[in-house]
Amino acid sequence: MTYGIGEASGKVILMGEHAVVYGAPAIAMPFFSVGVKCTVRAYEGPTYIQSICYDGLLRTSPDDISGIKKLIEVTLEHLNQENQNLKIIIESMIPPQRGLGSSAAVSVAIVRGLYDAFEEKLTFEDLNHLVSIAESIHHSNPSGLDAATILNEQMMVFEKGKGIRNIKSTLEGFMVVGDSGVEGNTKEAVNEVQQKLKENPKLIHKEIENISQLTLKAEKAIDNNQIHTLGYAMTQAHMALRNMGVSNDLMDHYVSVALKKGAYGAKITGGGKGGCMIAICDSIVDAQKIANGLKREGIKETWIYNMKEVYSHD
Repeated sequence: MTYGIGEASGKVILMGEHAVVYGAPAIAMPFFSVGVKCTVRAYEGPTYIQSICYDGLLRTSPDDISGIKKLIEVTLEHLNQENQNLKIIIESMIPPQRGLGSSAAVSVAIVRGLYDAFEEKLTFEDLNHLVSIAESIHHSNPSGLDAATILNEQMMVFEKGKGIRNIKSTLEGFMVVGDSGVEGNTKEAVNEVQQKLKENPKLIHKEIENISQLTLKAEKAIDNNQIHTLGYAMTQAHMALRNMGVSNDLMDHYVSVALKKGAYGAKITGGGKGGCMIAICDSIVDAQKIANGLKREGIKETWIYNMKEVYSHD
């Protein structure tokens, strides 16, 4: 019987979202607190997909998972396998459209699951190529950052067209990730930044360069375990993203709450227009205080993440 399992973690963009699309560096890290599991089983008939978003035949799946449909079709072609007699079960603990890499993680898990089911060796290059197919459908002009972070499973600096550079982080501290409960919209946000770039290129180029310099400052802070400096760079980056139209009043409010509760820095993470925010501090006590403060203000869910997990995860 055909049987395979593929798994993938979430991701958090620490610095550089949106600016990375235009060649600026970005810092991202795996987020092992959430993840996706894909199970592939033998199933008589046309390929069937089971997930929280859709439960039915792959060939009649809705447009909003067209990237997944295309990914499965192309992956099976790469494996020289027929697109039938398979049941693909997707179980995700990553809230969708929140900036935590849900679509990329699902894609990675699916490819890994299919290759495992047919007992084929999966190279990093093939995995990256296949996942990029789905990401190009899910997102307008994707940077490739989400997929690269999830595939790499290390904190890293990413520059479009230049590849990745791992950061050997020994940063000590805690990150609070807060889910607003409001779906973000990466494609809408990217398109809006592109439109603003046409209307006011001076402003947008200024903020992109600002974010780029802040990202480099954050990398140095991580290298030197300077959590206060990292926090300052994060907050300044949030202000730049707000000026680019990526944030909104709700996310600005949650960032403000985190700062008032003792965070050294806070910002939105991911595509924006909702989704998640992150805050950094140096103790579990402060992290709990920040998380509780956010919950009292209506945030849907929080995770407290020990930054040591980034370099000690097995």
